[in-house]
Amino acid sequence: MQSFEEILSSINSASHIAIYVENRADAVTLGCASALYTYLLQLHKKASFIVQDLEIERKYQNIAWNSAIRGTIPHKVDYVLNIEALREKNSGFIVFGLDSFLDFAKVKINKKMAQSLYYALYAESQNFTVMGISVQHFKLASKLIEAGAIPDQVNEDLSFSEPLSLLRLKKEVLNEFELLEAARVAYVKIDSLTLLNCGAKNEDMSKVLEELLQLAHVEVAFSLINEDESIKLVLVSKSKIDYSSSALSNMSLALAKDEVLEYIKGKLN
Repeated sequence: MQSFEEILSSINSASHIAIYVENRADAVTLGCASALYTYLLQLHKKASFIVQDLEIERKYQNIAWNSAIRGTIPHKVDYVLNIEALREKNSGFIVFGLDSFLDFAKVKINKKMAQSLYYALYAESQNFTVMGISVQHFKLASKLIEAGAIPDQVNEDLSFSEPLSLLRLKKEVLNEFELLEAARVAYVKIDSLTLLNCGAKNEDMSKVLEELLQLAHVEVAFSLINEDESIKLVLVSKSKIDYSSSALSNMSLALAKDEVLEYIKGKLN
């Protein structure tokens, strides 16, 4: 992963820069990418706003530069900046990483950037209710409001709508999940066909698992998804436990479950 210094150097030396949102777009990635797009225009750079999956939900239409979004990276681009490259390592939040980068680059956040970043902060913190919420969230919120962000607009756009696909997935998860290790671990077994029938994607599973963390005693929630003769792991936790899906290659679902559970037990004890 590039350092802030390397990213800034690449931006300064490039004439045409593509901001890239990989996979499915949401308020977090769109908000951060929109703020970066504004920053690049301030630098008088030619910028492209690229989203791999153009199925963008209607509730995100008020995030700035929506009309500039395209689905493919142009051929003549000097630098491609994947929005994930700015994700802060410690917290896992993209918006914190981007805010730190803008500070590093000595960028004054204008009203349009502040509004875009507030969309990202609101969504990534789940309206300031996510596990691990800290004073850092509220300090950034205050900073963005002072710069011109309008929280009521963001709240209206994001808090009162939830896609039907997510509701269908929640129903499946509530029917299938089990509590293990004295209710400290929640486990969900699901297959790609069920996701497809719900109209959901792997990224949606993370959102549902985050809600399982709100159950009493639950510290880790994970799901194993059967996907094209492979197993995809989705894991969320209160203590930022990481485990790579690649370690589960060529395993049966039962063995993969035992393997992940043993790893989690070692981290919890």
